[in-house]
Amino acid sequence: MKTCNDCGEAKTLEDFHKHERTRDRRFGHCKACHLVRVNRWHRENPERTAAISRRESLKHTYKWTWDELQDLYRYQKGLCGLCELPMRGLERTGDRRKTTNVDHDHACCSGGKSCGKCVRALVHPQCNTVLSLVERYPLSVAGVSAYLDR
Repeated sequence: MKTCNDCGEAKTLEDFHKHERTRDRRFGHCKACHLVRVNRWHRENPERTAAISRRESLKHTYKWTWDELQDLYRYQKGLCGLCELPMRGLERTGDRRKTTNVDHDHACCSGGKSCGKCVRALVHPQCNTVLSLVERYPLSVAGVSAYLDR
């Protein structure tokens, strides 16, 4: 049994996360109190939470690091890989919308994840939607252009 430093309740050792640097190899606060701490930190630090989330998503989805993404952004000179207009940066905006999407070849990696080798470019979210539609429903660019010229 161990007493939680936060709530003061006596609980079993299984109710505490493991910690290598303490004498009993457990944190001083229980798992329930740890969850409260984590949720509070996320509420108090929304910008850092969003940045951490973006980085973890990037690693999980595209097998890329934040530095690799920044290198690609600089290589593209901050311009969209499709329309070549300026992008607003790599971080989310205040309304939490994405400012930049990572485009990858779905013929190589179908689904929501990429091997990391088939990343083509950084694009605007709207341009990513266009690419997605063209990949799903092969349209002739000439045919779309003719339609728009009518």
